[in-house]
Formats: sequence, C-alpha cells, structure tokens
Amino acid sequence: MMLRSSFQPGLSYVEVLLAAVILSILIAAATQLFGNLARSQTIITDQDGAEFLALEMTREITRRYYADPDLNRVLGVEADEIGPDRGLWDDLDDYHKLKNCPPVDRWNTPYKNLAHLTRSVDVQYVAANDFTQIVVDDQGFRAVTITVSDGAKILTQHTYVIPNITPPYYVTR
Repeated sequence: MMLRSSFQPGLSYVEVLLAAVILSILIAAATQLFGNLARSQTIITDQDGAEFLALEMTREITRRYYADPDLNRVLGVEADEIGPDRGLWDDLDDYHKLKNCPPVDRWNTPYKNLAHLTRSVDVQYVAANDFTQIVVDDQGFRAVTITVSDGAKILTQHTYVIPNITPPYYVTR
C-alpha cells in the first residue's frame, strides 16, 4: 500500500506574510537612512556656505583702512560713502551693523545658492588690555564679528581683533 503525501510544493500563506513584513521593515529603514543622508547633505552645504560667506567678508574688510581717512570717528557709513553697493566703503567702521539677506558681494551681486542665509557684521572698539571688553573710545583695536545664520540658527560666527596699523594696508579691488 502506498501512502499519499499531503505535502504540496510552494510557499504557505504564513511564509508570504512573514516575507512581506520583513521587506516592509527593510524599506522603511532604507527610506529613513536616505532621508537622513539628504538632511546631512543640506546641513553640510549650509555650513560650508556659511564659512565661505564669513571668510569672504573677512577678506573684504581686512582690505580697508582701520579708520576713516577723513578722520571721522563715527561707527557706520559716512554720508559720502552711501551708494548702491559697498564700493565706496573705505574703512572698518563702515561695516558696522551691516546685514544682508540674501547675502551679497561688495557690488551687490547676490550669492544665489545661499539666498536663505543672513550675514551680519558688528564692529566695536575694544580695550587694548582686554579684547573681550567693549569700550566707547578708540584704544587702537576694533573687534569685528561676522555672523552667518539661517533664521534663528547661527551657522558660524567669526570675531577678529584688528589693530590700528600705520600705514593702512588698504588695497583696492
């Protein structure tokens, strides 16, 4: 007598269901991983852009006189330096309270890929014996702080103390 087997080749319903659950978990994990990678890339791009903007402003500022050649000691842009761009700015204090959103170069050309960022500059007199102490009179040193932010989030902030060096190292470019 021959026994009949009830075994049929193929997958059972439980096996198919289990494979579908495992596949769903893998797809969800991969989606989250790629989402995190995209967010990381955006953060890195913004951080690199912020550093570029800060360093570009540093380069521009350090090519200016320490003080106005006309001996005007007021922090900010003088009346004869007002124009469509920063081309007439000739000294450090002209950059006091500068704020650009979107950031622009010296000739007011916007940095298109960085339009969502804000770049600001603050210039203060600092004490000759303590660069962290802000003073109201010029003791021969100015602190220049360049901040680049995305909304309320500061991406980078550079502070430089610049001495009054004679003759000035002014370069026109």
